[in-house]
Amino acid sequence: METLVNFRDLGDISGADGKKIKPKKILRAGEPINLSDTASNFLKTECNLSKIVDFRSTKECEERPNDVIEGTEYIHIDIMKSITHNKTSMDDFIKNATSENVKVDMINTYRDIVVNLEAQESYREFINILLNNEEGSVLFHCFAGKDRTGIGAMLVLEILGADREDIFIDFLKTNELRIAANRAIIETVKEYGYSEEELDALKTSLNVDISYLEAAYDTICKEYESVEQYIENVLKISQEDVKKLREMYLVY
Repeated sequence: METLVNFRDLGDISGADGKKIKPKKILRAGEPINLSDTASNFLKTECNLSKIVDFRSTKECEERPNDVIEGTEYIHIDIMKSITHNKTSMDDFIKNATSENVKVDMINTYRDIVVNLEAQESYREFINILLNNEEGSVLFHCFAGKDRTGIGAMLVLEILGADREDIFIDFLKTNELRIAANRAIIETVKEYGYSEEELDALKTSLNVDISYLEAAYDTICKEYESVEQYIENVLKISQEDVKKLREMYLVY
């Protein structure tokens, strides 16, 4: 799957009641563009891909349109459309001078996403897609498959009853799965004469840090009391919805 960067199946992660998430049902990745025939066939045949949910901005989608996979429905949900200091697209990665500035920006971005009304509506829409997906798998992604996608995965895993430790393990897999892609990006931008400090900032931007997801959790608990309250009262995912999602996506 080398052409589908930062891909993974949430299947087999432990959920509620001693059950595990069904394999090849909920998939996450970076943007699915320039896929090899092997990757496309894997998604279509092995995963029975039903829907692709794209969290990128309209500009990102226009500049780098997803590959077309026959028989798959494409759904665009711009998570950050009303967050003005969007730092998650590749074009913005090198506008920060230092690695430390990048980390501060990313922490603030994670905090902003979970409290932003339109982002909340967008994640609600995404979860409802999972709720109404009767067959096949759903692939959700952004540019790098790490931030907008990372928060989306966190919410889905919380709903399905995953342990917090397992949620963080899944989150941090990005740093392993993007090694080759990140190296290629760094080599490309070196040609434009950026300083070592700027390149270090870019390297930081292309990875995730545990403090980012911790900031999202801390903000949710501070503003909404708990993740459970956030899911039910903010995302409007009822207890009946949670029960149905667990019935759909968990198995012994």
